[in-house]
Amino acid sequence: MKQEPLRYSVTILADPLILFTLAGTAHFHQSEMKTKN
Repeated sequence: MKQEPLRYSVTILADPLILFTLAGTAHFHQSEMKTKN
């Protein structure tokens, strides 16, 4: 039971990080496509 809150807080911390990484990757690919065209 003691591990549950820890995992929960890790998920809360990791979620924005994953979203930020995905957004950054999508933005990077978009600018790469614009440069090629």
